[in-house]
Amino acid sequence: MLTKGFAVYPGLDNTAAENKNLIEKAAALGYRTMFVSLHIPETDSKRLEKEMWDLLQLAAQYRIEVIADIGPETRNLLGITYLRLDDGFTPAQVKQLLAVKGKRKIVLNASTVTETFLQSLQQEDIDFRRITALHNFYPRVNTGLDVNFFLRQNALFAKYGIRVGAFIPSQAGRRGPLYEGLPSIEETRIMSASLSARLLAMLGVKEIIFGDSMPSDAELTEVAAVMDDIMIFTLEGVIPQEALEKFLQGTFTTRPEGAKDLIRTVESRKLLKGQTIEPGVMGMRPAGTVTVDNKYFGRYQGELSIVQHLLPPEFRTTVVGHIPAEEVFLLQYLKPGTKFKFRTFGF
Repeated sequence: MLTKGFAVYPGLDNTAAENKNLIEKAAALGYRTMFVSLHIPETDSKRLEKEMWDLLQLAAQYRIEVIADIGPETRNLLGITYLRLDDGFTPAQVKQLLAVKGKRKIVLNASTVTETFLQSLQQEDIDFRRITALHNFYPRVNTGLDVNFFLRQNALFAKYGIRVGAFIPSQAGRRGPLYEGLPSIEETRIMSASLSARLLAMLGVKEIIFGDSMPSDAELTEVAAVMDDIMIFTLEGVIPQEALEKFLQGTFTTRPEGAKDLIRTVESRKLLKGQTIEPGVMGMRPAGTVTVDNKYFGRYQGELSIVQHLLPPEFRTTVVGHIPAEEVFLLQYLKPGTKFKFRTFGF
């Protein structure tokens, strides 16, 4: 199940009241993780000590799990359950941290941990059910992770049955000192929060956390709606026929075999059985064009498809709308057997 989180940084940009407000808003939307860092150099340590306990109590009140980012020099762990280990920890130290009585869990640095390190943890006889992983975020522009590297790291953790999380930036309330966003993947630095979250979900991440400290209400709401079992695409320029209006609001499944030119769907023909689909305006079909085969395509009538690259006009296929250009790249991650649906603004 995909979980959502947010970050608070007592002693940095936001006031205690702003952090409290963020916790309350996020909790109301179903967010279940709060990330804090106990070793940021720019932090006002006096404010951190003064504000942290109240924030932890408020998180507990709303049943929000707290992940604290720590370094080897961090001493006061404040009874936090999830300890996110930055670089510098040995397998023996991980074992020692887990030896504390209670429900403590360790969150590994998903961006830097190697298979050799995971093998060393196995040799220490560490219970991997108490281990998760979370990628770094990258404040400096151009330093975020490459998507292919990100996928390789996630595959490594999947091999050991370890759940992986990652950060997305806010475009509304960025954290200092650079104010350039706090993403895990560089490509998401300038993306909307919704698009960043949908990309991470399609890449198999199981926890998505706002790295920046003050996402807007709209961003919080949009990300709360993102799922990992049903991918959501925006459908613009909808040209509906009466038979298609309710149909386009349904959930579809990609076919198990991958076609060269189209993303085809399993159930669409059955859903439109008995309906007559009329032809529409013809034209070139760029990537992201959403079509339904019409009455001139015989038994294929009713099949919904998404065009993967530019195709010529086809009178037997009716164009019903378009996925916006900024979302088209997501199609490459739409695997066979994946469920998806459209959010439309015309119905």
